[in-house]
Amino acid sequence: MEKLNKEKALARAAETSDLTGTDLSGLDLSKTNLSRVDFRGANLKGTDFHNANLTEAEFRDAKMNGANFSGAQMGRAVLIGAHIIGANFTSAHMVGAFLNGTQASGANFRKADLRAARIGVPNFQSVDPFGVATSFEGADMTWCLFGAADLTGVDLRNTNLSHAHMYETEMRSAHLEGANLAEVRLKREPNSQ
Repeated sequence: MEKLNKEKALARAAETSDLTGTDLSGLDLSKTNLSRVDFRGANLKGTDFHNANLTEAEFRDAKMNGANFSGAQMGRAVLIGAHIIGANFTSAHMVGAFLNGTQASGANFRKADLRAARIGVPNFQSVDPFGVATSFEGADMTWCLFGAADLTGVDLRNTNLSHAHMYETEMRSAHLEGANLAEVRLKREPNSQ
């Protein structure tokens, strides 16, 4: 995996939009324009992307544990299979983002705009029973589509879940105080036994 410094990463992103498989761990890429850049399989652990433009960026299978995306523009970003354990997405704009198959225990999505996001088969559960719970407190998740999501113990306090579609979604022990659940659609497949 090729380790890049900030200058080389920004130059390559501007020239080719291709940072697949690179090591950008720990870099400060805050307030940069990296829209439509391909980060597939990249090591982004601890990278600072706060207030960056990452619209339509591709993060498929990237390692993003502990990265900071607070305030980032991430509309229609693809995070399929990404590892975002302990990552910070506070107040990130993630309308229409794809978070299918993410490893997201302890991730912070407080006050994030996740309207119409697709969240399928995520893992929000901590392997440490005393670990930090994933939080969507105060997030806007209007029209989100959840598929086979286990939201057990997830913090959804004061979250707007109106019009969300939840297919095969488990919500035992989820923290729902103050959440807007108007027009939520819950669907379970009939038991095949």
